[in-house]
Amino acid sequence: MKRPLQLLLLLLPLVLAACNTAPKDELNVALQELDKAIGLRSELTALKNERIALKRNALEGSNLSYGQRMEIMEELIDEYDKYQLDSTIQWTWRAIELASRHNDHKRAQELRLRTSSLYSSAGFYGEAEAILRSIDTLAMSPEERRGYYEAAHSYYREMREYSAENLIKENSARMEEHYMNRLIATEKDSLERHKLLCIKYSNISDWEGMARELEYILPTLSPESQEFALYSYFKALSVGDDRGTSEQYMTHLARSARADMRSSTHDHASLCMLSEILFYNGDITRAFQYIQIAMNDASFYNSRLRPWQVASLMPVIEKSYSDKVQAQQTILTSSVIIISLLTVVILFFLMLQRRKNREIRQAKVQLEEMNRQLGEYISRLSEQNAKEHALSAELVEANAVKEEYIGLFLVICSNYIDQFKSFHNKIRKRLSKGAIESLQNELDSSPIFEQAEREFYVNFDNAFLNLYPSFVEEFNALLKEEAQITLKNPRTLNTELRIFALIKLGITDSSRIASLLRYSVNTIYNYRSMVKNNAKVSREDFEERVRSIGYKGLQSSPK
Repeated sequence: MKRPLQLLLLLLPLVLAACNTAPKDELNVALQELDKAIGLRSELTALKNERIALKRNALEGSNLSYGQRMEIMEELIDEYDKYQLDSTIQWTWRAIELASRHNDHKRAQELRLRTSSLYSSAGFYGEAEAILRSIDTLAMSPEERRGYYEAAHSYYREMREYSAENLIKENSARMEEHYMNRLIATEKDSLERHKLLCIKYSNISDWEGMARELEYILPTLSPESQEFALYSYFKALSVGDDRGTSEQYMTHLARSARADMRSSTHDHASLCMLSEILFYNGDITRAFQYIQIAMNDASFYNSRLRPWQVASLMPVIEKSYSDKVQAQQTILTSSVIIISLLTVVILFFLMLQRRKNREIRQAKVQLEEMNRQLGEYISRLSEQNAKEHALSAELVEANAVKEEYIGLFLVICSNYIDQFKSFHNKIRKRLSKGAIESLQNELDSSPIFEQAEREFYVNFDNAFLNLYPSFVEEFNALLKEEAQITLKNPRTLNTELRIFALIKLGITDSSRIASLLRYSVNTIYNYRSMVKNNAKVSREDFEERVRSIGYKGLQSSPK
């Protein structure tokens, strides 16, 4: 029991370190992705402005129907939403006027409710309330009431969040919950219901409920959309304080801010909060960069609330950043002085080293010249050795051939002398007996010459294959696959192999080969041509390649 316990105690720090490393790695990746998105802001903004310009130019067409014109206006409102507040409100009122002129009261009312939500988020509470009061909810259909509930919920949420009076805050919180419950009751779509429940739980600080709803919502959203930015912000809230780690909290804020950048949103909340926590964590450079972007975008967005919220953080972060830059400047000045002194010292040592290097280079030149001469000598010696080895191998092969064939020649001559002596005695006996006719018949039917020819082939094949046991294999390697020669008896050559065996031995004249093998010159020529036609190498090189077939396992003892 003690040993597993000891192992567990040893591994516990490693497990805890791994658990702490993962959120930090995710945070670093999220911050890097946010920085990349910030680097693309000018390009994304240019694309956004190009889309807006195209839609505004499209409205100038005189042949557009009411439906087409309204569709383009609503697209323009969507483009300006979270990008530039006053333009969003301006184009919403233009769309309301267009709908009113065409007696499209339902569309006009929907747009007015949207304007009320815009006024609420901008801090124009009187204007938002006036629009809400002007609408007769009793005459509205259930579907139309949903838009009213959204606008009313937005109004009371902003009042609850930013009002300075506790009584107003409490009343606004009750009305906010009332209209949220109405919204949830009218929603049939499950995903939209999850989104409304998430917002409700965030309003009442039910973090567990909010986290539960986010598990359904976030996987369905594009990481570059405004909705992803909103619900990633909610995810950050759900792991804030003591509900998660600081790294998790910052990671979700960074993902939310990245989605704001990718969707060209200028109404930042996540970026401001991330800037603040980075500041307190000591990453002042990044915090200053983020708060500057938030301030510039808030000014461009032109809302009363956002610049005021950002401005509360700006002076503190800006001062810390200035102090950091000043400290870096002091360190830089000191570094320049130290580096200058070190440079003088280094230059002195470089002069000494330069003198030594000059001496070393001279010695190196002399050594290289000696090495070059030695290399040339070794090269010449190697060439000479190679020539001597080649000559020695040729001499060994020639001696072996000579010895083998001298022995073969002596054996053949001895055999032929014995045969002729026996034949001579047989003729003498027949002549002495007067059996001339019987002798004539025996001479006509005697196979002595055919037998001698067969013995010549057998002796030649054996002697040659003893000298070059791999000749057939190497000869086939020079031929195409379909033309390679397969012998029935591995110790007996066929006509083609005998012809090229003689060529290997240096007998290249066709008439001489024909005389030795008992064939016509024409037959020898045809065999040579047929084999060379099936060669892998060129016809001109084939016989030279045959003559260079290697010498392996030579048996030099005479037969």
